[in-house]
Amino acid sequence: MLARVDWQSGGSIASVHTARATAVLTATRCYPIGPLPLAGMLSPSVPFAGFDGRTPMLRKLRQELNDYWPTYLAHHTHRKNRALHDLGDLAVLASLLTFNPLIVPIGVALGYGFAFTGHYFVEGRRPATLEHPVLAGLSNWRMFALGCAGKIEAELERFGLESEGEARFGIEFWRANYLHQGPAS
Repeated sequence: MLARVDWQSGGSIASVHTARATAVLTATRCYPIGPLPLAGMLSPSVPFAGFDGRTPMLRKLRQELNDYWPTYLAHHTHRKNRALHDLGDLAVLASLLTFNPLIVPIGVALGYGFAFTGHYFVEGRRPATLEHPVLAGLSNWRMFALGCAGKIEAELERFGLESEGEARFGIEFWRANYLHQGPAS
């Protein structure tokens, strides 16, 4: 079933023309960081804003994600663990970009391999994915987006957490050492 979507400035959905598409597109309402489906949930200023809460299931998921987020962050305070998660996320993204159904499972396996290595060998604990797979998966992508935006340290501080250790790889390291921040003064 096709639906026509009218966009307002700022990327929010103005109207959807079919009843079935309304339920689907309501969950993909776009917020501050872009017009990708569910991308708004990654915005640090509006916790999990991609879920506008129009249905009881989405309202419950949004609440569970917001409640779980500080716990997830507490399991990812070590910079080396977050860097290994970054490598895993990049492996998943690279595999998805191939559009090859034979390559994607390999990328996902690599992603989990890097993340599990970070948890078992760097932080010395079980991965959160084993206890809360959906919440941990969504929180992982939020952490990745915050790392890319350079806001993960501020998010840790917001919950009274501090980063441990150091890593010479990963998104945070790349941003701090190689991203051009403007003209030198």
